[in-house]
Amino acid sequence: MPSTPKRRVFAAALQVVTAVAAAATIAACTPSTPADTEATEPPPPPGPITDPAELQWQRTAPDPDVWAADASTMVFGSTVTADATLVAVGVDRRASPSVAAVFTTRDGFTYSRVPPGDVEAGTAALSAETAMRDVVSTPTGLVAVGFEYAPTAAQVPASTAAGTPAVGATTAAVWRSTDATHWTRVAAAPTTALANALMTRIVALPAGGFDVVGEAPTTGAGIAWTSTDATTWHRLDATSGLDAPGRTSFQAATTTPAGTVLIAGSYRVGNTRRAAVWLSLDAAAWRRVDSPAFAASPAQEIAAVTGFRGGIVAGGAATEDGTDAAAVWTSPDGDNWERVPHDEATFGGAGGDAITVLLPAGDGILALGRASPGKLDPDAAVWTSGNGRDWRREPLPAEIFGGPNTEEFLTAQIVSDRVAATGRSKRADRDTLRFVDSELMLWFAQEPQ
Repeated sequence: MPSTPKRRVFAAALQVVTAVAAAATIAACTPSTPADTEATEPPPPPGPITDPAELQWQRTAPDPDVWAADASTMVFGSTVTADATLVAVGVDRRASPSVAAVFTTRDGFTYSRVPPGDVEAGTAALSAETAMRDVVSTPTGLVAVGFEYAPTAAQVPASTAAGTPAVGATTAAVWRSTDATHWTRVAAAPTTALANALMTRIVALPAGGFDVVGEAPTTGAGIAWTSTDATTWHRLDATSGLDAPGRTSFQAATTTPAGTVLIAGSYRVGNTRRAAVWLSLDAAAWRRVDSPAFAASPAQEIAAVTGFRGGIVAGGAATEDGTDAAAVWTSPDGDNWERVPHDEATFGGAGGDAITVLLPAGDGILALGRASPGKLDPDAAVWTSGNGRDWRREPLPAEIFGGPNTEEFLTAQIVSDRVAATGRSKRADRDTLRFVDSELMLWFAQEPQ
């Protein structure tokens, strides 16, 4: 049976580790690109973005006073507030246990970290690991979602053990802020709605309230929640319509131009996965869209989705000729989907290619992710389109987007009329069969002045 895109990404990375294990180990302890390729001075004030294909990309060196000297902090989600502040959320892995972390920037280049003491995690702060996975801005403030994980009993201080979740348990978590600087862990209720789960994506609904997707930590099965106030949460069950013939995986969520709520991801069919979309008018009752466009290749999955020019664009990965390629789907309404025809020169197929971020920019749209141009270890990659159907992979320099490991984009926003993006370089460990040693990567892009 064909394997899933995720499995083949990992298999490709493991081949790299096997072939150059010693070199990869050394490289994991050093920056992924030479220092002279990283921007050290802020760029001049940019003009408005008009054509994403004209963007000039630079990689920036993480400031060790903000991000840690070894870039062990990581960003998983971001948003832009009404006053044009980019707020990025993630985790600080230097701390023991690791803690949720928040960063801000007004220009996409110079970041500041919110003091850890201002990112409160409630009574479990001293004894449970916490991480933020996504954040959304609303007229009344910001809401971030993520999880807490209780360490082993030996790691739980006796003085705080009473305030922690059960040892070994993962619990979904929510934080709020009115100014992006002072954060408070929400005492969410009922606690059973958040048990044995982690939250990964949050969407603010047009009529108010929130739709959140995540997964069960042990199985990866998709979970979804709704809330009117980010305090009281309703965990949706199988009767809501968020089901499929196999185990679901929810990777992205958005609201369509028509106001419909959309969740995208995949579900397992035998030993492979099929891309899937679910639609709802109220984020409570859902229906799955069964489109032929999601069954055109042995394995497909959607990782990113966004509204664009009155329609919807989705991106992810699909199996082509036995290897993984980036993939794009388009829809005018969320019900009727078409797969953009695969072209190897554009979407790759050497293994590990995928789109992970979609971002409307100026008169077009950006797709960010990873690609393997003739080699097994993917580099960060950028695609652009003016209409969502015709795409071009940008010929970007390897010294800015490449490295000895797997480099990829995780999140991006437009702030001060430039694109600010974060990602990581990660190495596969053949002994543990896991990706390890993730290193933070930062980029910004603007049109020529």
